Amino acid sequence: YDAVTPEYFSVLAIPIVRGRNFLPSEENAHAKVAIVMESTARKLWPDQDPLGKIFSAEEGPKGSESFQIVGVAKDTHTSSLSAVDPYFFYFPLSSDDQLAAQLLVHSKIPPAETERNIIAAARRLDPNVLVRVRQIEDNIDLYRVPGRIAAALAAVLGGFALLLASVGIYGVVSYTVSRRIREIGIRVTLGARAGEVVRLMMRGAMIPVLCGALLGLLACMSVSRILSSVLYGINPLDPLAFAGVTLFLLGVALLASYVPARRAARRQANSSTRDTGRRCDARCR
Repeated sequence: YDAVTPEYFSVLAIPIVRGRNFLPSEENAHAKVAIVMESTARKLWPDQDPLGKIFSAEEGPKGSESFQIVGVAKDTHTSSLSAVDPYFFYFPLSSDDQLAAQLLVHSKIPPAETERNIIAAARRLDPNVLVRVRQIEDNIDLYRVPGRIAAALAAVLGGFALLLASVGIYGVVSYTVSRRIREIGIRVTLGARAGEVVRLMMRGAMIPVLCGALLGLLACMSVSRILSSVLYGINPLDPLAFAGVTLFLLGVALLASYVPARRAARRQANSSTRDTGRRCDARCR
């Protein structure tokens, strides 16, 4: 929960989607009213109008107190950047909360000038007051640190995985094609053109690669949904990443199947040409 003034929602551009905002008369009056997030309202009162509903909350030594819902605010990421809090309430700021409160300022002038003006205004009220001013983006950066560490680790591991996958696919596919050199020679000897043989070899080598790519995409889609809970702002189904990695690995497999097949077909074709030439020379003699 959070204790706020009525201006809090306008400063942070959080719309009140149902009901009303807190009234100025409810500040410092210990008014028993509250505003809830949309997700909280859906969980506590599904298929019902939350306005006017009464709920109880523990108030420490004061015991349990009842509050009435007067408004519903749009969902925001308050405690975590990756998910909306399942239950979150706003209460009007009271005199008991003043010492723990923070002042939020929305300004159109440069941040440095805004900071100087805030400090000057505070010093006019009390020359001995200590003031610390920072931008709200700096506060968000604290929550981004775990995500950045996870992103860097995922990038390094992903790079190694892509390298190993490329080497593995190239080695397996090229070895599979090279095992069919005898077949290539027979086909060329029987009159098959080199291009047809190369396409045939590539087609046979790419079928298992395509099946593996499809299974890998399905596995990545399921795993990426888990990572999206840690990495803020990352689309778990990023089409650019999925398409880029898939096309890269398919390109490696194509190259691995084309090079040995083309080399073997060309070698067999040249060998057949030389044999034909020798037979012609023998007849002429």
